[in-house]
Amino acid sequence: QDATARLSRIQTDCTGSGRKSACFVLAIDGVEHLTNRYGAASMDRILSDMPSRMMSVLRGDDQIFRIADNRFAIALSPSARCDLEMGITLSGRLQGAVEAPYKLDETTLYLNACCGFCLTSKSPEATGASLLDAAQAALAEAIAQGSGTIRAFTEAMKSRQLSRSRIADEVELALEQGQVRAWFQPQVSSDTGAITGFEALARWEHPERGMLPPSDFLPVIEQAGL
Repeated sequence: QDATARLSRIQTDCTGSGRKSACFVLAIDGVEHLTNRYGAASMDRILSDMPSRMMSVLRGDDQIFRIADNRFAIALSPSARCDLEMGITLSGRLQGAVEAPYKLDETTLYLNACCGFCLTSKSPEATGASLLDAAQAALAEAIAQGSGTIRAFTEAMKSRQLSRSRIADEVELALEQGQVRAWFQPQVSSDTGAITGFEALARWEHPERGMLPPSDFLPVIEQAGL
């Protein structure tokens, strides 16, 4: 069974019983760098060992699914208590399990991971797909904040995720049409007042949303390889 199917059954169980659950999505940092350094076979071995490590801090009826090369979804079996405090604590334990020293032949590796999670009570819709999407939105926020970060899903995250998705859909056309342009900011000598140079700054002159700063679109351009 896949993660979405399992999470759908969990949502149904929680709705009918009043019990609670959560979905966690954990991403191992720096997989591309590690693959380049140690090889694809070694990296696959490392990632294949991660579920058993994470299960050491979970219950026997919790389940782990590998949903991407470096990502794992954890579906918690419903229980009487599952709140924000528990979610943050468990996220830290999952990270700790992943980040414990890993012996690869004669080398000891130290991995890092980000984690995002969503409580069933916070899921935008009572479906497995919605719960997983929300946990991944929380993970995206965690990754944006840096290695080792934990984030819980909030409604504000969903709005930002939708905004980023719309920007991703528009950015290639914007580049083709020349909407992303260089603006030049003068650099002035504090001693003489003379202009000594210029700093080139990217701005997106969006036809509907107006002038967008680089923080709104450069990460999307980088992720798209553009």
